[in-house]
Amino acid sequence: MQYNVAQLLKASIGTAFQADIHEEDVQLDSDLKILGAINGHVRMRRTDYGLLVDGWVDLTLPMVCDRCLKPFEQPMHITFEELFYPTIDVTSGVPVPPPLGEDEGFPIDEHHQLDLSEAVRQHLLLELPMRALCREDCPGLCPQCGHDLSLGPCQCQPEIDPRWGALAELLQQRLPSQA
Repeated sequence: MQYNVAQLLKASIGTAFQADIHEEDVQLDSDLKILGAINGHVRMRRTDYGLLVDGWVDLTLPMVCDRCLKPFEQPMHITFEELFYPTIDVTSGVPVPPPLGEDEGFPIDEHHQLDLSEAVRQHLLLELPMRALCREDCPGLCPQCGHDLSLGPCQCQPEIDPRWGALAELLQQRLPSQA
C-alpha cells in the first residue's frame, strides 16, 4: 500500500488523487494475520502541510470465538483519515521538520513514498471487537464439562453455590407442602 506522491506534493493545494486498493499477502502486524486480499479505496488531497489521506479498506481476519473457542473468519470494514507530511522537500531535497509535531500524522519517506500500512494497522486495532464471537447468540461451552452448547445441552447438573444451600433446602421444604 505504497504510493509515490512526488507529483502530488508539487501540485497546488486542493489537488486530489484517488486510487483503488487491492493488495495480496499484506502483513500489517505480527499478531494480525490477514486472510486473502485487502480491497478498498484511497483519496489523497494536497494541503499546505502535506497530504490529507482518507479512505476505507475491507479485509478478513482469522479469530477464535471467546465463548466456544472455535476459529472463525471476521470480515472488517476499516475507514481512516490521516495527515501525511513530507520529510524531504520535493523540489529542493532539503530535510523538512514535521509541521505539527511528530505525533501529528505520518511521515512520507525521503523517496516521496507514502505508505498506508501503519495508518491502516492503527485503525484496524481500534476497530477490533472487544469480544470476538463467531455469532452473536453463541452459547459457548459448559463451565463444568466443556461441552459445546451450540451442539445441544449437556447432562451436567447446575452447581449450587454452597452459600445458597440453606435457601435451596427451604425451597425443597416449601414445594411438597404446596402440592
